Amino acid sequence: MLKIPKSFRFMGKKWTVVYRDIPDPQRPTTWATTYFGPQVIYLKPGLHPDSLAQTFVHELLHILFWELSLNRSNNIDSEKEECLVDALANGLYALISEKVIDVR
Repeated sequence: MLKIPKSFRFMGKKWTVVYRDIPDPQRPTTWATTYFGPQVIYLKPGLHPDSLAQTFVHELLHILFWELSLNRSNNIDSEKEECLVDALANGLYALISEKVIDVR
């Protein structure tokens, strides 16, 4: 099982993970959101542990895209980024949950 930290460092920046409801009337099924300025990932509380872990991986990939300028340098709009991040997160989480990648 993937353990989600309360905070972590990535590329020299400290990120915080906070559990709270995500009010987004345009996307009522949103389970998480990432804010790059304050370096915070908000995760919706009460999700199934597998859904929570997969969502966390998804948000980490958004951070990776941002920090490596993958979206900006490749003219990837937010809709395309979301599709790419979602596919990669699903695949990466499958590798983790099926123990192809051991995260202990």
